[in-house]
Amino acid sequence: MKIVFSLLVCLCAWLPIWAEAPKGADSGAITAKEAFLRLKGDPLQLISESTRRDMVLCFEGNQKYTPLNSLRGTCELKALTPSYAMVEVSKASTVQIAILPAGKKQVVAVIYTVDGGDSPDSELLLYDEKLTPLPLGKYFKEPQMQMFMVKGKEAQQAQELVPFLLVSYAFDITGDTPALEAQLNVKGSMSEEDFDRLRPYLSTYTLIYYWDGKRFSAPRPMTDINITE
Repeated sequence: MKIVFSLLVCLCAWLPIWAEAPKGADSGAITAKEAFLRLKGDPLQLISESTRRDMVLCFEGNQKYTPLNSLRGTCELKALTPSYAMVEVSKASTVQIAILPAGKKQVVAVIYTVDGGDSPDSELLLYDEKLTPLPLGKYFKEPQMQMFMVKGKEAQQAQELVPFLLVSYAFDITGDTPALEAQLNVKGSMSEEDFDRLRPYLSTYTLIYYWDGKRFSAPRPMTDINITE
């Protein structure tokens, strides 16, 4: 009953705005809200399009709304601006959407993160304004284990201790230049003994990619982290 009442409040307050045609459909531009409403495929497949519309209505009406996804778990729209959206798809997965300027065009960047506990792992997906998938390799060099490590033969050998690479992504759109942070999360997938053997060869836990208007630049290590922790 509480959810139904919240929806009615949102609908009454925002029906005139909702009746407007989506701006991106005519202008070629797209906002994070439009991308959230229209995006197909794995990242948001647990949330129906009608539920997404309700989520936007309630968020813009300052009403907390946590509907059920298709697995009967709750979901919630956590943040929404013209250039950024963040949604909790389930208790174990989140989606971030960022609209990146690309000259006269835009790139829709989507981070899909699955977090099973202590080892979150992300996938980056890129689309044009029509939400047609773009080739990832043209815009982004995915992190490799050696990017987080010092150079040397012993470091190369230590890489073999890592069973599989787990890296989570997050957008940083607070500055003048949009950025993507890549966080190394292999500790939770390794034994304590193996991680202690790997730790001396780590140079950073976090890489930062900056968007230059055409692609994400070569990653830079974040050096203000105590790697001995």
